Amino acid sequence: ISAFSAGLFGSLGAGASIENVTFENVYVNVASDDTNSGGHIAAVAGYADNTLFENITVKGDVKVESTFESNASSRVAVVLGGNLGKTVKMKNVHVKAEAGSYLKANNNVGSLAGQLLGTAVIEDCSSNIDVTAYKFFAGGIVGNTADKSTIHTLVMRQ
Repeated sequence: ISAFSAGLFGSLGAGASIENVTFENVYVNVASDDTNSGGHIAAVAGYADNTLFENITVKGDVKVESTFESNASSRVAVVLGGNLGKTVKMKNVHVKAEAGSYLKANNNVGSLAGQLLGTAVIEDCSSNIDVTAYKFFAGGIVGNTADKSTIHTLVMRQ
């Protein structure tokens, strides 16, 4: 990975899985300057390839923010910052944020994933957090995606 990764799990290797867990009242704030080329940042996992996320809930007061002084590319989310071309599967993953919660970053910002490259499958997932991109690519679920992605049974607000 050419950029740094930050999260409860900074970087997950091939075949990893995070299952059956609830995160409550999470706070992530990562600031960077021109010395970093960008980052994979999330409350749960910064970077992951060939990974399964299943039966995960992030709830309560949720605040995730990353600012970069340069135009470096960030990949920022509540669950997964991003991947670089391998498979990521999310099933039954939910962000249930209280009023006042937020997700903010320069670019590639999404509640479940900031950026997904390669094959991504998202099933039975939801989010209600406010998402802000200061520069470009923001999404309620995924900020930026490419290649083969499939989304099934998606709920944005609960």
